[in-house]
Formats: sequence, C-alpha cells, structure tokens
Amino acid sequence: MKKTAKAVALLLVMIAFSVTAYAGGKEVYLEHCASCHHTERYGLSGPPMIPEYFGRKKHAEIADIVRKGLPATNMPAYANVLSEKEIDEVTSYVMTPVESPVWGTAEMMKSRTVSAAAPPDKKSKYDLTNFFMIVEGGAGRVHFMDGDTFTLLDSIRAGAIHGGPKYDKDLRFAYIVSRDGWVTKYDLVALKEVGRLRAGISSRNIAISSDSRTLAIANLLPSNVVLIDTDTMKPVRSIEADGTFGAVYSLPEKGEFIVSMKDRAELFAIDDKTFAVRKITIDQPFTDYFIEPDEVHLVGTSRDGGHITVVDVKTGATVKKIKAASGMPHLASAAV
Repeated sequence: MKKTAKAVALLLVMIAFSVTAYAGGKEVYLEHCASCHHTERYGLSGPPMIPEYFGRKKHAEIADIVRKGLPATNMPAYANVLSEKEIDEVTSYVMTPVESPVWGTAEMMKSRTVSAAAPPDKKSKYDLTNFFMIVEGGAGRVHFMDGDTFTLLDSIRAGAIHGGPKYDKDLRFAYIVSRDGWVTKYDLVALKEVGRLRAGISSRNIAISSDSRTLAIANLLPSNVVLIDTDTMKPVRSIEADGTFGAVYSLPEKGEFIVSMKDRAELFAIDDKTFAVRKITIDQPFTDYFIEPDEVHLVGTSRDGGHITVVDVKTGATVKKIKAASGMPHLASAAV
C-alpha cells in the first residue's frame, strides 16, 4: 500500500512538473517565437513548430537549434537570450502535439496569391526539356538553370521542400510544395512565380492529375488530402480519414491518385476528375512505396513489417509478399 501511495505521489509530482514546464515553455514561445512561427505554432515566415515538422529530431537536437540558431536562415541563436531552463521548457512545448489543428478552405484562401501567367501561345526562350531545378538547402530557395548553357535563369523562395517538383503535361508550369504546406506555381515560360497557396500546416508531397488540372497535396497536419485547381489555385475538395496520410502519387494512365496511410493498412485511390474514393485494404501500412511503370502493381513496405508487399492496383489484391533480409529496404534499389 505504501509503495502504491509513493508511486501515485511521484506520478502527481511528474504531472505537476510537466504542466509547469509546458506553461513556462508556452510563455517563452509567445514572447520570442510566435512572431515568426505563429501563435498556434502553424508557421509564418518561419516553419511550423510541431512534432510532425521535426520528424525524428530528438529533444536535445531541437534545444541545440534554439541555443545556437541555424546558419543561412533567419533563425537566430538564443543562448545569450534565454536561460538553459527556458530553452528546455520551450523545446518541450514545441515538441508537444497541437490539439485540433484548424486549416480549412478559409485559411487556404486567405493565404492565396495569383498573378498573370504567360499567354498560351508564347514560346520559351530556352529548351524546356533541358533545364535544372536546384534546391538550396537551408535557404529554402529553388534555382532554375538552362541545361544548355548552365546559365542561372531565376530563383524563388519555396521553403523546405519535401519531395520533387511536379510539371504539367505541356511543360509550362512547375509545382513545388514545402514541408510547411506552401504550394508554389511557377511559370517556366515567363520565368516567374504565378501562384501560391498554403494547403496545410505540414505537408508530405504533391501529385498532378493526368490532365494537369488538379494538384493533390498529402498533408500530415491536418491529416487530409487537399485537391487544388491548377488554373485558379483554389481548393476544390478536401478528403479526410481516420489516421495519418502518407505520400500521394499519380497514375496518369488510370486517371487516379494513390495515397498511403502511415498508421493503417489501407490505400486511397482517388479518381482525378470526379474525386470519387476507392479504398484498398493491404496487409501492412506503407511507410514507403512506388508504382511500376505499367501502373499494374504497387510495391510497398513498412518500417516494422519486415517484408515487401506487391499489390494489384486494379483489383486491390495482394499478389506477392517478399521477405526483407533486415530492416526496411530502400525500394528503388531492393525491388526494381
């Protein structure tokens, strides 16, 4: 009985300490961080301060960033501003999940900016099939370079990019998504940004439809798939689910988007014109996956599953399981 009482007392002390640290961290955050990272930690000029954005970074790593800042960014060092106790508390605060995050159509439309693109009949001054897009790590900038002359054509600020850019079928526009949900539309002919919209608080990646009219953005926070009209850069549909969405890819020949779930053994197949959803039950949640060129099979694996799953995209049936030697394989080299 005495041991139980001591355990309960210790638990209460730990809870009280946690609540105090959380309150202290929130106070420090609102004073020193909110102007760049949003009062709700959604991100403004700086990225979101949420666990989904930090990925696998540990408490000590985040605290060290607060302490020392980040070179080549606007993140200053706070070692001479905050005490070690305050650094520890604010780190604990930003690593706490956000409760009931709100980012809907109203928030997206408020973030939206558009400008005129080049006329459809205007021709590019350089070879659209031979150019480079170069991501500058840390600075959040993308540079466009002519592949024939290696001349730098333009640069834009796009944020911390996760996943590669997507292009329309006529190679006139590039679409880029940052980890904090900003989708940028870039005119490859006029060499300028012509649209921007924040589709979520924390995004995974994007895909473009077979007719280039719709973008699909897989968001980690809120957990949804946002569909955007590429012409107007306006959201047209938001697809929700119980669980966390993973990556989204396009099946151009089938006219579908395929979206994985990180915590459920399920895939969403979304018609890229009607937006009708077809659910596919699989044998394990897919942490990583790819679609083979003929769009017949989807090959995926999970971090803890220990095997590779081959799925028939049309029927949804699991047609093969391949045991992994150890850990999660890198699919591009292990299964192709």
